Order: sequence, then C-alpha cells, then structure tokens
Amino acid sequence: MSKKLKVLLLMDEVWNDSVYGNNNMTNWFSGFLGAEFASVCCSEGTPQNSCCTKYFQITDKMMFKSLFSKKRAGIILEDKDYSKTDNAEMGSKSGIIGEISKTHMDIFRLVRDLLWLLGRYDKKALIEFIEDFKPDIIFSVRRATVKMLRLERELCQLSGLPIAAFTGDNELEEGVPMISPFSLIRKAMIRRALKKTAPMYSIYYTSSEEQGKIYAKNYGIKTGLLFKCATADFETVHKELSSPIRFLYVGRLYCGRWKTLGAVAEALKKINKDGVKAVLDIYTRDNVTKKQMQKLSDGQNSFIRGAISPDKIKDEYKKSDIVLHVESFDRKNRAVTRHSYSTKVVDCLASGCAVMAIGWEKHSACVELKKDDSAIVVTDIDDLETVINDLVKQPDKILSYAEKSMSDIEKNHSKADIQSRIYNDFLQIIQ
Repeated sequence: MSKKLKVLLLMDEVWNDSVYGNNNMTNWFSGFLGAEFASVCCSEGTPQNSCCTKYFQITDKMMFKSLFSKKRAGIILEDKDYSKTDNAEMGSKSGIIGEISKTHMDIFRLVRDLLWLLGRYDKKALIEFIEDFKPDIIFSVRRATVKMLRLERELCQLSGLPIAAFTGDNELEEGVPMISPFSLIRKAMIRRALKKTAPMYSIYYTSSEEQGKIYAKNYGIKTGLLFKCATADFETVHKELSSPIRFLYVGRLYCGRWKTLGAVAEALKKINKDGVKAVLDIYTRDNVTKKQMQKLSDGQNSFIRGAISPDKIKDEYKKSDIVLHVESFDRKNRAVTRHSYSTKVVDCLASGCAVMAIGWEKHSACVELKKDDSAIVVTDIDDLETVINDLVKQPDKILSYAEKSMSDIEKNHSKADIQSRIYNDFLQIIQ
C-alpha cells in the first residue's frame, strides 16, 4: 500500500463501537495502514472508535429545525471535541418524531423520509469539512433510504469525488408483502431515488451474489462481494467435545429468529428424552416475552442466559461445540433477511466451534455456507431433529466442521485479503 488514501465515510449510524459491537467499519478499517478516514454520520450519538477522529454530524432534530429557521443542518466535530453537540441529540428520538415512531412505524418512516428530503443542509460547513480533509473517495455504508441516497448525491456534487457503496440488506424489499400504503409509497420512493443515484457509483458492494447480479442488470453498475473479515486461528479449533454437547446462540430474537430457536429447543427435548445428550444456551439482550421464555428455556434442554458483553463471548465459544446462526422461515421475514449475510456469521466461523446455519434455502448466508461446505446447513426445519440426532451419534462430524469453519475464514474472510481488495478497488477508482 504505497499511496495513502483519504476516505470520506458516509454512515447512517454514528461510528460507536460500544453501541454497535459488530461495526463493519471498525472490522474493515482497524489496522488499515493504507488510509485515513473522516466520517459524515446521520444520527444522534457520540462517535467512539479507534480509526477516525474527524466527523460531520447531521441529525433528525437538525433537519427538523432547518425547515423552520435559518439554522441549517450539520455540525463539524473534530479531534474528539464533542462538546459542540447538543446533549439532547445524544439520546433517543424526542418530540413529534419520537411520538410518531412509537405508534405508527410506517407513517414515521415516511415522515422521516420527507424530513430528509425537504430539510436544508449546512452546505457551507459541509464544504469546509470536505476541503479541510481533502478526501480521495466517498464510501457509503448503509441500507438505501431516501435520506441516504439524497445525501450521497449531495456529497458527490459538492466534492466532485467518486463514490463506492455497500449494503448488507434487502433494501428494495423484493418479495416482502406490502400491506400499508405508506410502505408502498416508501418502496417506490427508494427505487426511484436509487435509480437516480446509481450512475454515480463506481462500485456497489453487497454480501449476496444474487443481489449483486440484480443490481448490475437493473442499474448497469459494477458490483462486488464484500464480507466482514477475521483472522484464522487454527489453534482455537476444538479437538474434543463437551458432555452433553453444547449448542450456543448469541444474538437478537427478532425477525422470527426465536421461532427457529424454538424448533431447535423442541428437537433437543425429543432427543434428550432418554438422557441429556445436548443442550442449547441462548444469550440475548432482547426483552424476552413469556411465550418466548416457555419455548426457549425449559431449564433442562434449553436455557436463556440474558445479555452478554462482547469481551465475554469468546469465553462462551471455548465452552461450546456448535454455534448457531438462525433465520426465520415465515414468508415476510424470509424476504426481509434474504440478502443479509449477518456479521455474526463470520464471528461464528472464527469461533473455533462447528457452525450450524438454519434458514431458508435461498438465504444468502445459507447459500454461501452450503456452497463452501463450511457449516452444517439446515434449510428444512422438519429435518432438525434428524440432523441434530445424527451429530450426537457422529461427534467426529462436529469436530470436522469446526475445522472447515476456520478454513472458510482463511479462504473467504481473511482480514489481509479483504483490506487489500478494498484498497486496490479504491485506488483503481480514483486513478
């Protein structure tokens, strides 16, 4: 990496590793010696990371004020001088926007889109921020929304810089049932905005090969695959199993994932009827409902352990045998998460344990893991009991997949390889 790149990062969420423990930005750019970073972020909060010290922050509250006063939206934060930021903007949403968000989610999203379409940026301050940093390229990491697409166009027009973008979501919501008229309006607005913005992209990264092909065909843009990275450590690969065999899930229960975990718990209950052969431990920071507790924590076969800090997860990996990645099988959630290759998948592969992925056969993570044979992939929930029972009877298969999972990190998620690819792509773009 001979030339040091200056990269202007556009992010929806503020870059804070304490709040967002699986932050892709820190994963990609910590130890990235070939670049310097500045960030434009579009939400409340205090930046906190090891990679960046220059920020331009725009919030909902600022955009709202810009409609009714001469005060334009946006403020420069530099050298971790966060004293300029209104403390009220550091908390949760407040006022009209907050009240709408609590009761009418689709209406709130549409109102928010209109706010960011009509609000007025402090272009003078934004130009000052850009000219002071002198970036070579813009890298936008987000789910496409009217808000983010407008800001991408603004930044490109103000700076004259090329732009690369990344999404890890089914942002156009193909196949998602649309019941609310507000969601239909939003979907149409996003598609129109993306079509308008697409010609500006030098490359559009996704974590789904299928999604990349769709975008290349529909928008005529260059696409590429980009995943979270990790370092392969074969010394951590498990060489023996626990008794009973321990399944581990760490993560959220939303988007119907708890129902899939419930199917795992039910399968274990049947397998363990003549003695406990395998158990499931679930760590989640979500508030667990009474119904979920009954399904997921019977005190013998499955247990909900509550929240866990990121630094403690590795300790749990050491005590586990199979790490779970689960997705929903219901129609709506299948479509919502179809193109999402969760950041936790890479954490699971690098854990030293075998990985079991349970989800729809067309889910991007299941497709990739099955293609590389790097995880035990279950795409029919009715097969769960049979698959788990076979693993209990063939423990060597579990140890074999622990080795395969780490090999996948070495082959597809090497930090050195991914950082080199990002650097070379950006260098080619600016040259």
